[in-house]
Amino acid sequence: MKCVVAGANVKILAKAIHALTKIGDEMYIEPHENTLSFRTVNMPNSAYADFTFLRSYFSYYVYGDLQENDALKCKISMRSAIAVFKSINLIDKQVESCHINLESDASEILFILKYKNGITKTHLLPILDCEVLQTTYNKDSASIKLSSQSQVLGDAMQNFHQNLVEITLEVCAQKLLLRNYVDDTSGLSNTIRTQFALGKGEFDRYDIGSETSITFCVKEFKSFLNFAESVVTPISIYFEEAGRPVIFALKNQSFEVNLVLSTLCSDLDSQAETILTNKPQETSVRGRAKNKRVPKRNNNKSSNKIQDISIKSTLGNDIHKKSHPHLMEEQIKQASTSTEVTKRKSNNNDINKEENLDDQSDLFEDKIPNSPSPPNKKARLIFQKCFQKTFDPRTLPGYDIILVEDSDENSDK
Repeated sequence: MKCVVAGANVKILAKAIHALTKIGDEMYIEPHENTLSFRTVNMPNSAYADFTFLRSYFSYYVYGDLQENDALKCKISMRSAIAVFKSINLIDKQVESCHINLESDASEILFILKYKNGITKTHLLPILDCEVLQTTYNKDSASIKLSSQSQVLGDAMQNFHQNLVEITLEVCAQKLLLRNYVDDTSGLSNTIRTQFALGKGEFDRYDIGSETSITFCVKEFKSFLNFAESVVTPISIYFEEAGRPVIFALKNQSFEVNLVLSTLCSDLDSQAETILTNKPQETSVRGRAKNKRVPKRNNNKSSNKIQDISIKSTLGNDIHKKSHPHLMEEQIKQASTSTEVTKRKSNNNDINKEENLDDQSDLFEDKIPNSPSPPNKKARLIFQKCFQKTFDPRTLPGYDIILVEDSDENSDK
């Protein structure tokens, strides 16, 4: 198989390779008699992309003697493929044509880039393995068929967070809703809910059998959407119900693109139930908190109940901790007489306590605080001899006894 991509079509091929890079790690190149397909699938097998270029896309295309079985077994690494088309802007300005050559029973596929300044770059990409990548899907049997300009969906996706993982698409009679998908296990209070509505008039085709909703991944859809916006081609959407795959399609005179994504079962009802069930729980919690506060404010209860509440509640424990121990004993002994007497005595005790604290604070102000203890001088312990006084020979016993007299220098004269 030999083909030549010339002019601006090289940029389209480069954008297709970049879109496939964001979906899978391996690329399947499958030449046929009148078409050349570039396909990939992600690791969890939840996204499948197929970029098929027709004969009219190429300035030269020869299928040759390549067998059909060999054509279905050409798989290369996505890293090696993206190395050929690194910079899309430079390719558009500098590359004149791209030649692709695949021989029968070859271990490498050949990419030749010819630049306008006369430079030619040859890339030999090794074929990794011989595997067949096929999937079955039927767009005609879908009960819901939508078609819209790529810019409309692109502007709608700008309203969502860039790190959005999954999105929910819901079709109604007169509008289409897009909302960010939030799992029940995640914290609903810390998640921003975004919903965007598109009217029926925004679509070129809006055929729905019944109202339904689907949830799919955003990463693969964004790569497909960016390619659609770059080539300014309408997007067609085909799906049936939640749990069945959704198909996004582009069709042009020279190429056709299909993206198949797996969908999740819609949890909109369960999310609504979660929100509704959370509200009564909050109310019940608040009600319990109010019930705990009521006995503290009620003045008609007996003294025994007041004692129990003061011992069990944390507020009562804090009050008893602040008072002195002998005041607590007097309060507990005298509480059995009457509630009013207990309250009066506790108030008097609090007043006396505040007066005592004021007197003690006055006494503390008159006293001069002690100087802080000097820090331990570890250096003196380690370098003891360095801090000792200079050696004095007079401290030694018998320092004044002369055992040998000094020699007289002038004795020989």
